[in-house]
Amino acid sequence: VYAHLGEAVRDLIPFDRMSFSLIDQTEGPTTPTWVIGDDIPGRFNGDKIPLAGTLAGEDSFKRSAIILEAGEEEDLRVLLPGLLPAFRSGLRSFLAAPLVHHDAVIGVFQIRSKFLDVYSQRHLDLAVQVANQIANAQLFEQFRQTGEEERQRSEELRSLLEVASVLNHPGSFESKVSMVMEELARVCDARLATFRVPDEEGLRRIGYFGEQPIGTDIIPYEGNIPAMVFDRKELLVVNDYPSFHLAVPDRVR
Repeated sequence: VYAHLGEAVRDLIPFDRMSFSLIDQTEGPTTPTWVIGDDIPGRFNGDKIPLAGTLAGEDSFKRSAIILEAGEEEDLRVLLPGLLPAFRSGLRSFLAAPLVHHDAVIGVFQIRSKFLDVYSQRHLDLAVQVANQIANAQLFEQFRQTGEEERQRSEELRSLLEVASVLNHPGSFESKVSMVMEELARVCDARLATFRVPDEEGLRRIGYFGEQPIGTDIIPYEGNIPAMVFDRKELLVVNDYPSFHLAVPDRVR
């Protein structure tokens, strides 16, 4: 989306670098989350940049769009030393517009050029409009992510309560395990789940969900993932099974 935005803005506002940075409302630094154009040392995506002495800091403090021309390095050294890396990278004209929501500046939209006297009031007004659109889009994404996280936490809590309810039912532990495996597989969106306990012959399956491989009621204490977990007594997560280096018998696969 931002790549397309950059192409559209370039037709309206000339630039050599354009960026969108979020401002940490608790700790204070600004973090570039999207950049198009020339690179600047120390100003890459994800870098934590203190607001003091930067155009982003000045913009968020004044809460209004700013146009700045810098012909000499000395012009910036005292007032805005945070712009020196950009100046030393060849940038001379700077335009910044705050992203405001509920009277709080949540980020800064910046456009920069290698030439002096590039930006006018028309460019400034356009930048403000773009900043407003970015603020709305960013807030929507944050809202969507927060809603999804809350939904997932709620689903996980519901599943844990369901597991607790199953385990509290009368009956043997073994009679309840498969129901627990089914609930955990559902909340994890898994195709199968297995619960094993140590036995004289190996790790014996006492509860499961989904279609289990033939001949895996009992598996040996070596050469497979459950055995590795049992031996190490710690959680194991495998995200790329084909690349996982473990001699697993074909019948266990």
